[in-house]
Amino acid sequence: AADWLAQADALGDLGIAHFSMGAFTTAIACHEKQLELCLRVQDEGRQMMALGSLAHVAVAMGRTKVARERYE
Repeated sequence: AADWLAQADALGDLGIAHFSMGAFTTAIACHEKQLELCLRVQDEGRQMMALGSLAHVAVAMGRTKVARERYE
């Protein structure tokens, strides 16, 4: 489980880096993988961080409905 959390954290950081560079599709892929790992180990705090990151990307892409779903 600790390895999965470390991987999830790394994917989150990588997703943020891609987001900063405007590579939104890659950022989404990183954050979705991050979320999958967090769900697997049932870490709710990290799940919320991944969903928040997915929402930020959706906002940047003008997908407000998707962003709202991720924030909820």
